[in-house]
Amino acid sequence: MVEIHTEVKGLTQLRDALLGFPKEINQKIQQSALLAGARLIRDKARDLAPVLKAPSKYRLAGVLKKNIRMARSKPRPGMTATVVIGVRKLSKSTVRKVQKAAREQGKKIKGADIIGNPFYWRFMEFGYTDRGGTFHGPHGGKGFLRPAMEGNKNEAIRLTVEATADQIERVARRVLSKAGIRVSRGSQGGTNRFTRV
Repeated sequence: MVEIHTEVKGLTQLRDALLGFPKEINQKIQQSALLAGARLIRDKARDLAPVLKAPSKYRLAGVLKKNIRMARSKPRPGMTATVVIGVRKLSKSTVRKVQKAAREQGKKIKGADIIGNPFYWRFMEFGYTDRGGTFHGPHGGKGFLRPAMEGNKNEAIRLTVEATADQIERVARRVLSKAGIRVSRGSQGGTNRFTRV
């Protein structure tokens, strides 16, 4: 899995607003906001992922593209939310089931030979060295996950910040409505007006 860390400065108001909420609400806000930015990167990676052109005995067209996923991950120390984007591999139980069915037919099959297993994504992303010692570079010279992240990180950050602000506003509206205060947006979508009900 490729790890790319990006630091955004100048978001102190957003951070202060998040710190005003209880920990579990804060975590939910950040998790859903991160998913908004991650969705963009996942979709761009799917666009850049290579698709099998010629039919193959062991491969299906679009398997790699279909298995590019995003998922919530357990936050590391000092973080409140984490999202991972990567290629999902076949589960061990699926591999075992396919191998068992092959054994019953008198065949032996490796996990890499299972149709629908996108194990080869690493070769497409990072390149590989064949048995002769020749290095074959990544797909398109750059891969597909890294360019998706590098080319869209600013837009993903913008989407994450917008989603965070929307989530904060939504939670604030809910809290205020429970307190009997109605919030209405200005006519041009500007300032909010608060009225006690």
